[in-house]
Amino acid sequence: IEVGDLYDRGRYEGRVASHLLDGLILYGKHCYPVGGFLTAVLSNDLAGAMSRADKTSRSQLFDIVQFVYNEMPSQCWGSRDKVRSWIDRRFQSDDEGGEW
Repeated sequence: IEVGDLYDRGRYEGRVASHLLDGLILYGKHCYPVGGFLTAVLSNDLAGAMSRADKTSRSQLFDIVQFVYNEMPSQCWGSRDKVRSWIDRRFQSDDEGGEW
């Protein structure tokens, strides 16, 4: 299974802002770092997510978490260490000349 096959973007369009979906998918598929709000969400840091959320992100937080839980590989979210390790994969891939 390709990582790209894991994401069902259509179920979340209109429920999650497109720039947040784009960020999550780029993070999941290509290990790209995301901003502070999404990093807090992915790290399972509710207080950090709420303190960094704008009005839209705050109102969509349930659906954002639902996307992460249902669509993203469990290896890339759930703790700060998992997020850091996932992003580090991108740099390991670049060193080896490969792509994710």
